[in-house]
Amino acid sequence: LLLRALTKGNDAGFYKAGTNLTDYSVEFDGAIFNNPQMCSGLGVLLRATDITSGYAVFLNLDGTVKAYKRTNNTYNLIKLAKVDFEVIDNEFYHIKATAIGNTFTYTINGKAYLEFTDDNYPVGSFGFCQTTEKWAVAKNLNVEANGSTIWSDDFSQGLDAYEFTRSAPFVSDGAK
Repeated sequence: LLLRALTKGNDAGFYKAGTNLTDYSVEFDGAIFNNPQMCSGLGVLLRATDITSGYAVFLNLDGTVKAYKRTNNTYNLIKLAKVDFEVIDNEFYHIKATAIGNTFTYTINGKAYLEFTDDNYPVGSFGFCQTTEKWAVAKNLNVEANGSTIWSDDFSQGLDAYEFTRSAPFVSDGAK
């Protein structure tokens, strides 16, 4: 699934509405594509209360992992970490983001790289968060709660179960 938000709409380009989870994990395989204009990355949403608010954690092509609290589409940095390997564009990484109580853990290929605590969003859904500058793909999505798979998708059967970023028509400054 190509995650890039192609409109001037919300950064949550892919979101599972109506799912109020507390303790859960989101696992998937993701790859980041190089954007020659700026640092590209892959963002996952945790405990999203709606398409504009919740936590967003990004793995960036420069090797940083950044956790943000999103409130009405405003990003506030909570935590910054750096991976101990070179993030290579177009290479798939197995990513797992876990929310247990007020603690959030982000692992890449089985190793934890970022952990933060916050009480602002105790319940919410999951999704992916991509700005127009950050290009990535995801496959093999699996969401677990209480040791059981509650959502699994290989994105081969359509995407009717999700909400997408939408916006009014606009004039773009270049060919897309």
